[in-house]
Amino acid sequence: RKRRSAQKLRQKARPSGGGNMSRLIISKSPVMVKLAIVDGSSALELDMDIFSERSFVNNIYVGKVQNIVKGKFAFIDIGLSKPGFLQLDDRKQAGIEALRLSQSKEVLVQVLKDINGDKGPYLTSELTFSGRYAVLVRRLDKKMSVNVSTRIDDIDKKQELKEIGLKYCPEGFGLILRTESLRAGEESIRDDIERLYEGARELLEKSAYIKAPALLKGSDGTEKAVRGLLYHRPDKIICDSKEL
Repeated sequence: RKRRSAQKLRQKARPSGGGNMSRLIISKSPVMVKLAIVDGSSALELDMDIFSERSFVNNIYVGKVQNIVKGKFAFIDIGLSKPGFLQLDDRKQAGIEALRLSQSKEVLVQVLKDINGDKGPYLTSELTFSGRYAVLVRRLDKKMSVNVSTRIDDIDKKQELKEIGLKYCPEGFGLILRTESLRAGEESIRDDIERLYEGARELLEKSAYIKAPALLKGSDGTEKAVRGLLYHRPDKIICDSKEL
C-alpha cells in the first residue's frame, strides 16, 4: 500500500513557559518540505511532505493537449513531471467526442491514477465532486442519470433514494447516491447536492479564466500539511522558501 505523502511524526508536548511564542516553521529541500510547530524550545508536532510520495488522485486540472495518437488517446500537460494519459475511446466517458480535442487545446481533466514509473497519470474528462451523501458527475453528453450505491440492498429504499436523486439532480450532471444516504433525510441529501452543484458551477466558471496547465481543484501535500497544523494557531510563520 502506498504511504501517505504527508507523514506525521507526533511528539508529546513538553511544558514550556507561558510567555513563549508558538511558530510554524517550514523548510524546503530538493526532496521534501519539513514543517514543525514549535513552542519555545519544544516541538509540538512535526510533518513532512515527501515529493516522491505525493498523490494527485481526484485533483482537477486545466490541461493542454500535447499530442493525439491515432484518435484513441491524448497526452495532456497538467503541469506535473509527466504528461497525463486521456483515453478518447473510453465509453465510460460519455460525450468525450464533444470535446473535439486538437493539439494545444485546453481541456478540463481529473486524475484517476497517479504517476507510476514511466507512466504519467491516468486522466478522465468526467469530473466528479464528492460529498457526504452524494457524488455529482459532470456529463459531457448533458444527459441526467441517477444511480444508487450497490451496497444498499433494500430495493424499496433504493427506489426511494433514486426518486430523491431525480428530484434534485442538476441539469447536465449525473448523480450517485452514496451508502451514507441510507441514513439521511431528503433535506440533508438535497442540501448536499446543492452544495456540490454550487462548487462545481463555480469551478467550471473559473476554468474559463485559468491558463493551462494549472491546478483547478485539489492541493499538494505541503498545503494539506499546513492546513493540518494551523489548528495550533501559531503566532508566527517562518519559511525559508520564497516559492512556498
